[in-house]
Amino acid sequence: MSGLTRSLIREVSSIQALSAYKSISFGLDLMLNDISLTSSV
Repeated sequence: MSGLTRSLIREVSSIQALSAYKSISFGLDLMLNDISLTSSV
């Protein structure tokens, strides 16, 4: 039972890390797009 719980926790934490990475990369893309737009004008 403890092994199952441990693997479940690991899976949930990896999913959270993946979603956090996605949101961070999305924010960086938005920032870079804003910078390129303002510099091109």
